[in-house]
Amino acid sequence: MTVTGTRIAIGSDHRGHFLKQAILPMLEEMGHRHRDMGCHSEKAVDYPEVAEKVARAVANGEADYRVLVCGTGIGE
Repeated sequence: MTVTGTRIAIGSDHRGHFLKQAILPMLEEMGHRHRDMGCHSEKAVDYPEVAEKVARAVANGEADYRVLVCGTGIGE
């Protein structure tokens, strides 16, 4: 079952930025709304700050689900 219109908070570290950019159009094509919480380039970032923004969006009811993309798969 696919639920369209789902609000998704998405974020990445600098190593996951490229993959996140590929995911965003897919979410739109599936009818989901997304909020990109960062990072916005391949410049090094402090990934816990991005992960916290994404988590808070879900905790505060601003998003239904979260997606975090990082270079290792364990950091965030």
